[in-house]
Formats: sequence, structure tokens, C-alpha cells
Amino acid sequence: MTATEPAVGSDEVADELRDDLQGAFRAQLIRAFAQLAIADLLADGPRTAEDLAGAVGADERMLRSFLGACEDLRLVVTEGSERLALTERGQRLRTDAEPNAHARWLLGPGTSRTYEHIADAVRAGTSAAEVLGTHPYRHFATSTEEGSAFDEVMDAFTGIAVPALLSAYDFSDAGRIVDIGGGKGTLLAGVLAGTPNATGVLYEAPRLVELARKELAGTVPSDLVERIEFVEGDFLESVPSGGKVYLLKSVICDWDDDAVERLLRNVHEAMDPDSRLLVIEWFGPEPQEATPQSYARDFFLRATFGGRLRSWQSLATALVTTGFTINSVVPAFAPPPSSWSLIVATP
Repeated sequence: MTATEPAVGSDEVADELRDDLQGAFRAQLIRAFAQLAIADLLADGPRTAEDLAGAVGADERMLRSFLGACEDLRLVVTEGSERLALTERGQRLRTDAEPNAHARWLLGPGTSRTYEHIADAVRAGTSAAEVLGTHPYRHFATSTEEGSAFDEVMDAFTGIAVPALLSAYDFSDAGRIVDIGGGKGTLLAGVLAGTPNATGVLYEAPRLVELARKELAGTVPSDLVERIEFVEGDFLESVPSGGKVYLLKSVICDWDDDAVERLLRNVHEAMDPDSRLLVIEWFGPEPQEATPQSYARDFFLRATFGGRLRSWQSLATALVTTGFTINSVVPAFAPPPSSWSLIVATP
């Protein structure tokens, strides 16, 4: 222990721990701020708590106290005559901003309930979702707010990465592109927009196929939508055949090794000899190079989804074991916060 470090058990250390234990409450305050759309209501300028209570349909005394707590989190600031104004942090929680959706899915019951079972998961060596008996993905299928918020976050990260992917890989002879677990179709639509001669297949769960049909119809040109075939299914059971290029973006990280092997074998079986698989994933460090930050990210995936943050070597082993040959690797081709890497493999 150095002279600058507080002694274990000192008031300073205990105060830090108590502060950390309040983190869950502070996080839920941020979620509530997003749910109540306070940032939207203050977008045009400061308002009083009384005015906001009427707009929100809230109890004024409770809202006043809540907003005081939010001021402690630097989401709002009081400006004379008890009028409340947005801070820069608060502005990032507008309903059209990604952090708003992040707060609504990451802190919603479907995910946060798993946190209560972390100790059980550590003892059992399984995900907290399995201990709880409800996987977040199953919950998202029935919770409109959390499911749509999760989709928005994934959509935002994907949108940032599309131009980088088009630069990292030449899709000019892609022909038929099959996006496996492609969410709302942002990646596929972006690739097709940059590859005029290609067609696409969006392969997803029924909820997301329906959502993708509606959203793409309102956000991309109709002739592009006409080039997309929407197919419902479970990639752990089968994968559509006939694709020249198969996409797997941020899918593998959410599943355990057995599920990943089933998925990759299904893809391998569906591919033609001249097809290519593009695995777009985060590369975790090798075990000997792990850091506290990488452990935290890895444990979040293990505890909530049952997946893990795999190193390049681990991903390569999974691909080779299921019959693939690795053709090329492009580390960290996507800008932050996506920061995905690309592996191109053939059957």
C-alpha cells in the first residue's frame, strides 16, 4: 500500500462503496427521465416543475423531487424562478437520441432482472438469464418498449458502421446477400444501396421481420425494398440457401459455444462452394491480455445473454471447426462505438 492509498476499511473506501451501491438507483433515474420524455419537453427552453407536471401528467410534488434528483445527475439545471433547463447531458436523452433508447432497454426489466441473479449465475456457471428463466430476447418479443429500444440501439450502431464495411469489403459481385439475424435491416439496406446489382434476404425472428418491413418501407427507396426478401426463421435451426454472401453481424457474441457451433454449421450447410461468409464481430483480447474493462464487457455478455467476448483466435477456431477456411481479416474496420472487426471465410 502506498502513502497515497486510503487504508482498507477507511471511511473514504466505505463511502466509495456506498456510492457505487447507489449506482442502480441513479441509472433508473436516467431511465425514468428518458421514459417521461423530459428532454423533449425542455427542448424549446426552460419550464417550471408545475408546467412540466401538467405536460407529463404527473404529481407535481413527486416530479419536483424527481427533477431535483435529476439535477444532481446533471441532466437539468435550475435557472431563476425555479425554471428548469436542459444540460448537455440531458439533451442526449431526447427520444430521437441513441442514449435514450440505450437507457430504456439496458435498464428495463428484461435485462435488469438478470442483474439480480449474477451471484447465482457465477455459482452455476451459466447466464443469469437462464437462472431467471427468461432470456432478454424472449422478453423483447413481448415488451414493445424494451424490444423497440434495443432495436434502436443496434440500428444506430449498425448505421455508423455501414460506410466502413463498404470500404472494407467489395460487394460488387455479391449477387444474393443473406443477412442472418439482421435486425431491422439497416445493414442489409445499406449494403444494397451501395451495391445496385445485388439482392438481399433479411432472415430474422417474426417480430423483427414484420418491423423491418414497416420501417424500411418508410425510410429507404421503394426500389431498394423490392430487392429484399423477408424470411422468418430461427438460425439455430436452419439458414436460407442460395446466397453468394452471408452476413453475421454481432450475432455470435450473444450465444454460447454450442449455439455458435450449431449456427455456423447451419450457415456452412446453406452455402454454395463459391459463397462467402462475413463475420462482423468485436475481437476480445486473448486471455493473457485481458483487462478489467474487457472482463467487464465479457461478463455482461455472459450474464445477460449467455454469450461471451471472443478473441480473434477463438472465433477462428470456431470457424475452422465447423468447416470454414479463413480468407482475410480486417481488425477494427468500424469506427467507435461500433469498433467491429471483419472475418471473411469460405466453406
